[in-house]
Amino acid sequence: MSTLHAAGVRHRLTLDDIVVITADINYSFVHRVSGVTQLQSRTLKWYADRFPGLLRIHKASLINTRHVHHYFIVGGKRPYGYLIMKNGMRLDISRRNISLVKQRLDEESAKRDLLLAEAIKGISCPIIGTMSLSVQGVGLHSM
Repeated sequence: MSTLHAAGVRHRLTLDDIVVITADINYSFVHRVSGVTQLQSRTLKWYADRFPGLLRIHKASLINTRHVHHYFIVGGKRPYGYLIMKNGMRLDISRRNISLVKQRLDEESAKRDLLLAEAIKGISCPIIGTMSLSVQGVGLHSM
């Protein structure tokens, strides 16, 4: 947890509160889960050092991977990609970071699929009895 100062007011900030942090020179816009956007006189590096769970997708964007709704990546000679966050923001992924972003989001998706499979395994239903689910080979791009 970190404490931010804005307009003489202290704001407590946790990783779960952050959706996206975007930058404009030495200022940052912290987009929070509550829908509030705060302007801070801090750099993205400052946030990256204090919140190692954030992922740098572009020179001007840090994201919380828990709040990614969907991602789109096209390979080829000049690959490009972008993310759609759960709050509706569309963020471009830099060409240099595409492979890192894809790898990290695929790992997050695999973890979520595994947790979902464990949660569903053995659920009892009065109509059809006990359910069993296999998620082997399933790959989702929707988070």
